[in-house]
Amino acid sequence: MLHIYNLVTACFQLVNQWACASVSRFPSSREYFVLSVLFGAALLVAMQFLGDAVVRLMGVPLPGPLLGMVFMLPVLMLLRRVPEGLSTICRYLLGHMPLLFVPLIAGVMTQFGVLGLEWIPFLLSCIVGTAITIVVTALVFRWMMQRTSGKKS
Repeated sequence: MLHIYNLVTACFQLVNQWACASVSRFPSSREYFVLSVLFGAALLVAMQFLGDAVVRLMGVPLPGPLLGMVFMLPVLMLLRRVPEGLSTICRYLLGHMPLLFVPLIAGVMTQFGVLGLEWIPFLLSCIVGTAITIVVTALVFRWMMQRTSGKKS
């Protein structure tokens, strides 16, 4: 864990040094914003790459991007904050998330014949998956509310 923290800290320092050296002055707020967003995007891609590498090398039965986000959690916990650029790029991606589902929906429609034959298991898995997601979200929300109300007291 400490190695990942040192790597992320070193990346922050390198980006800062590169920004200052490349513009031969202290970067403007616009340049700093662009560099921080680029660093956030690079961190997302690096964690996805790390997750994919572990999945392929070890044969872990999980999607690589999911494992990458699991690896990002301890990094953010060690930093004790979300870097500004990472927060910005994540808000942007979340705002445009419906566009990311278009290929998925198109892929489902190409399998409409198979889906027509297996519609009951498909429908049940959608309902059960949605119910589990709602329950887990509610439990996590309640846990976080109790945790934050305990800190304020």
